[in-house]
Amino acid sequence: MQRLQKNALFNKRDLHLILIIVILGFFISYNAPEFIQVRNLSNILGNNSVYGIMAIGMTLILVTGNIDISVGAVFAITGMTAASFANYADAAGITTPFLVFAVSMLAGAALGFINGYLVAKIKLPAIIITLGNMSIMRGLLLLLTQGAWVSGMPEWLTVLARTKYLGLYASTYLWLFTALFVFALLKFTVLGRGILAVGGNSTGAQRIGINQKMVYIFVFSVFGALTGLASTIYIANLGSAQPVAGMGYELTLIAASIIGGTSIFGGKASILGTCLGVILLGIIANAMVLALVPVYWQSLVTGLVIILAILFSYREERI
Repeated sequence: MQRLQKNALFNKRDLHLILIIVILGFFISYNAPEFIQVRNLSNILGNNSVYGIMAIGMTLILVTGNIDISVGAVFAITGMTAASFANYADAAGITTPFLVFAVSMLAGAALGFINGYLVAKIKLPAIIITLGNMSIMRGLLLLLTQGAWVSGMPEWLTVLARTKYLGLYASTYLWLFTALFVFALLKFTVLGRGILAVGGNSTGAQRIGINQKMVYIFVFSVFGALTGLASTIYIANLGSAQPVAGMGYELTLIAASIIGGTSIFGGKASILGTCLGVILLGIIANAMVLALVPVYWQSLVTGLVIILAILFSYREERI
């Protein structure tokens, strides 16, 4: 368990990331002064809150030594579910957005539960199980919807995407609340220590009585619920839901988590680091937009960042 003792949810990597973000911000603002405007910085945080919330969930998966690549399909299903329910609720005279969030998060938790149960029960690598589930879920969604979008979101839902408090979008506060909640979970609870223990040394964790199967089911379910939360924010912002939404999201989430210091071997995580990783990727994407760089380059940059982050993480773990 020596590895767990070195775990820190706020560490040197976080400070390095903050420094990198500040230096990069100064460099970008020198070449594009509009970058440093409060409105643009607020937009970066608001636009990346969807990634930020899901990246925190991905961190929970990675810290247990697993990986979930079905997140894009779960995102699409929960988004379509939330959009359909919102339109149904509006027609029934119900104007409470909290119910839409609850339905979407419950749907996500159910899909996450299935992933977690299969990983715990079948004992195959999570990447294989979630790859199969990704194809099944996406295929069923396209079959049921025939590829059709759900549009015409009610105003009482879409207004949330435009709501600001103290200059920040409401979605940014949801991201912050999620980060604080998961940070507290990992740092101060027995369950959180069990999650870290399973990722750091699964055999040792089982010997001291930690139920590895329940930990897997819990983290996958929470990841699904957070994906449902993020997808509802997404459809509120866009005003519609698409069955093809979320494709490729897993790459960005994994990149943000690893950049932030989450170990690809499990047992080590930084929630602040994950959020900083999302912000760093968001700043890079924003800089490319300001520089009129084609959007296709963003995928290339994300891929390169993933490779470099994994190599650095691997080297760090082996030192």
